[in-house]
Amino acid sequence: MIAYNNVWLEALSVRDHAEGWYDDDLITPEKYASIKDQYPSGFYTPNPFVRLGLSVFSALLIGAAFGLFCLILGDSILSYDRGGSVCFGILCLTVLEFWSIRKAHHYASGIDDMLLYFGLGFLTLGLYMTLSLDTPLQGFAMAFPILLVAAIRYLDRIVAAAAFGCLIAMLLHTLDLLFDNQVLIFSLSTMVVSAGVYLFVVQGQKKTTWRHWDGIMQIVELLSLCVFYAAGNYWMVNEGNIDIKVSFMPFGVVFWIFTMLIPFGYIYFGLLRNDRILLDIGLILVVAAVCTVRFYFDVMPFSWFMTLGGIVLFVGAYVAIKYLKDHNSRFAYDRDQKISTLQRLEERILEHTVSSIPTGMTPPTSNDKMGGGQFGGGGASGEF
Repeated sequence: MIAYNNVWLEALSVRDHAEGWYDDDLITPEKYASIKDQYPSGFYTPNPFVRLGLSVFSALLIGAAFGLFCLILGDSILSYDRGGSVCFGILCLTVLEFWSIRKAHHYASGIDDMLLYFGLGFLTLGLYMTLSLDTPLQGFAMAFPILLVAAIRYLDRIVAAAAFGCLIAMLLHTLDLLFDNQVLIFSLSTMVVSAGVYLFVVQGQKKTTWRHWDGIMQIVELLSLCVFYAAGNYWMVNEGNIDIKVSFMPFGVVFWIFTMLIPFGYIYFGLLRNDRILLDIGLILVVAAVCTVRFYFDVMPFSWFMTLGGIVLFVGAYVAIKYLKDHNSRFAYDRDQKISTLQRLEERILEHTVSSIPTGMTPPTSNDKMGGGQFGGGGASGEF
């Protein structure tokens, strides 16, 4: 089912856990090196900067190849709008499957990412044009199974997010055909579907046999929480559709209750279950709830509002840190083994910045006459 080597994926998982243990001083450097030797992985996975460069290069190369492909086909039956896009998309996915993954062993290298995205994009767009689909609902219904299978097979978070977006779009367009601007039905149906998806992925993360899909299930979990709140938020419901935007919205009290209670419900269950995603989303949505109130009720100037909000967040963070440092409980103010992508990127930037400092330079003292670097040029000596 998974296109990548399962043994190497398991080795990557073990090595990631061992790296966390090593960073927390739970194992010795010798033990960490021994684990890496016992669990080798043959994947080519460069650092984020190289991956970004390879992604850009691959995107340009695939775009140029598609342009040449269209020039060769011309006005034939396989032109870009008559099946050519489908053929080119299948070609990209074939190169991904048989060269990038099976032969070159690329995994999150940037090249396999672009082959997947362009392949799926050309395939779905080509099918939409070739089949002459009339409505967006037909297009989303056609794309959803393709994206779902691709997300499962290639373990890609962006494709999983796109599949979830197709699912919600299918729901909204179906409701639009069945009901005529029934606000409560639209909102409750979206909330029910989002809650069902959330419960499914949460239960899936508890299954050890599904551990390789933890990454895509976490993305779907995050999106389902956001969509669940958006479906009940007063501003989203009232301002999101011009056809139902009225001065007095039906069931407005219900949506105000949803707007204010859902974020605190997320925070409560996040603390109760020690769920970081629920807790983080709940804290962010508290800001969204307050901004919703501020949009309809001008209580104070916006600058005052932002200043007071910053003070409350700062004081709350300070009190929480002091409490967690002095009390032992299921929560602690300590480094988490699972750091975020932004934290990894920050570490990479710091490493490259430190490594770029010339090692031969020493700080000047009072007896030095401006010291000197190690570079020559312009007729100067090597000590200039």
